[in-house]
Amino acid sequence: MGALTEYVEEGLALAIALANRHSTERQGTAAGPSHATAGVVLRVSDPVVLDEMAAHLREVLAAPRPDQAGPLINQLFRAHHAAPELAPDVLGHWRLHLHPRGASREALDMVKAASGLAWLVDGGRWQALKDCLATRCDDYFLDLSPGTTRRYCSRTCANRVNSHLHRRRHPTSGNDIPSP
Repeated sequence: MGALTEYVEEGLALAIALANRHSTERQGTAAGPSHATAGVVLRVSDPVVLDEMAAHLREVLAAPRPDQAGPLINQLFRAHHAAPELAPDVLGHWRLHLHPRGASREALDMVKAASGLAWLVDGGRWQALKDCLATRCDDYFLDLSPGTTRRYCSRTCANRVNSHLHRRRHPTSGNDIPSP
């Protein structure tokens, strides 16, 4: 059962990383992946294909309810020919594969991402998927905190918002240096 859990967790991380992949570039900040994509390995390197994958996943992640996300996830499965199959690995151990044999790198990533998202819907956990409330961030994140109370995708976004609110409450007069 551990391998399936690992596959689902990797799929969720992959779905979120792909959806968030170009958020910093869209915002006009320094080029490079979003802070939310750290540690996720993408098989696809073609930027055009990555943009298409990100767009499809952002559409799914934007669905506010599982009954809206489910059909979109099913479309991803169909589009990438997901087909459960048992097959031996290189050591001869039988493994469950959710993608067709010889699938493209894009299909491997998309089926894995869709599987992770399907697990959220199936487990009644869709509301744990949130978008960051920071003004300059449009990243998605998975909120597994008690009571699902997180509002920001990262400590970076939370600190940025809290610093802004502090500066609004305590404006400086410009004369921070005491007179002699």
